[in-house]
Amino acid sequence: MKKRITTISLNPNDILSTVICTLLTLYSTLSMLLNRFMSTNLQFIILIGVMVLELYYLGVKWHKSLYLFILAALAMIVIPFLTFNRNAWSHGRTMFFVDTLLMCFMIVKRADLADRVLSVMGVMYMFYAICTIAFYFMPGFYRGYVVDLFPDSKLRLIRWYNSGCMPGLTNHYSTNGMFMATGLVLSLSRMQQNRKLSDWGRSLIFVIALLLTGKRAHFIFGAFTLFMMTYYWQRSRGGNVLNRWFRFIGIILVLLSVGVIVISSVPALSTFLQRFQLDSGSDDISSGRFMLWSLAVQSFLKHPILGIGWEMFKPSVSVLYMASDRLFDVHNVYIQLLCEVGVIGFALYMWWFIRCFMKSAAVYRRPGFMRSLNGRERNRINFALGFQIFFLLYCFTGNPLYDREMFFPYFLSCGIALHYGLRSDPRARAPLTDNRMLIHEQIQ
Repeated sequence: MKKRITTISLNPNDILSTVICTLLTLYSTLSMLLNRFMSTNLQFIILIGVMVLELYYLGVKWHKSLYLFILAALAMIVIPFLTFNRNAWSHGRTMFFVDTLLMCFMIVKRADLADRVLSVMGVMYMFYAICTIAFYFMPGFYRGYVVDLFPDSKLRLIRWYNSGCMPGLTNHYSTNGMFMATGLVLSLSRMQQNRKLSDWGRSLIFVIALLLTGKRAHFIFGAFTLFMMTYYWQRSRGGNVLNRWFRFIGIILVLLSVGVIVISSVPALSTFLQRFQLDSGSDDISSGRFMLWSLAVQSFLKHPILGIGWEMFKPSVSVLYMASDRLFDVHNVYIQLLCEVGVIGFALYMWWFIRCFMKSAAVYRRPGFMRSLNGRERNRINFALGFQIFFLLYCFTGNPLYDREMFFPYFLSCGIALHYGLRSDPRARAPLTDNRMLIHEQIQ
């Protein structure tokens, strides 16, 4: 009698890639807490070790379709180092930026690696969302114990908490908003494909937690991201324009209804709306951003070619002109790039932003390509498109390119976009495959 035995063979490269992806994902979500329990020097050594492992993993022949992207990524890596004597980034953050870009190209070669990253990210973001909601109902526990994890930000955390902006288990309510927004995009990308009750439930948890942070831009950009994701998803399925709009309006009505119910049930969520009212009645509706933008433009005009140096706006410009003891970013990535890396660096990053987004959008325009993919692959593409939309919008009012909590999932989405963009391009020889663990069936 023939007996079928199924065995799983673990390739050393699979183990190596899993270690790399897991370490980087945990660092991107736990770096604030790590600073409490691990020295910056040890973190830097670990990040160097990860870079060495990545270079070893990538030490194979590249396909010609990737040459321009590789050169662009190398230039993006070199920019911080070229201005190292004019660079406000710590060594650890610079190394993590390098590691993230290298991971991006690991995913370009093997898109299934993104599943490992997205899985860990999903768990961590849900953990932060639950903490955000739970701490709202435990003010004594939060003020008495949680804030002690961030001694340098303790007073600010208490002030934000008392004002209704929930920092959760982070050192800044904006950082918590980034986690909630990214988790929401990840949940929506799965919800579009799977339509499961659990996905709807996760999305609702992230919406509630995001509202509790009081971050307006994250919520607005998240809503627009949902609209664009729905539009492209329906386009890939061949739906007509009326169906797209009716479904979009229906989703918005459901979200608004849920929002009204939740805000009515939890009075603290009214802080989210009150911040709109307070800003609309103030003299500066930009919360100081217009002044920062003006200073950045003035610095760019003085150094238009190479700029003043990578992330040097904070220590060299804002400290001189802003009446505060805090250092400020420009709160507009596009203007800050012009200011800090000049026209040359700005053009490079804009090329990267546009090309990666176009690669994502092209996947949805290829007739039948999305239908040829399995559920996991469609989930990856949905996340890649959705997060790029959110990231590029947030670049107008925030600093996502300079925040490890945001540039990590962004370059992850770029890797996914490049992988499937190249696979779906009929003009290019498909160089990439989705290599999962090898499953061998032996018949005895």
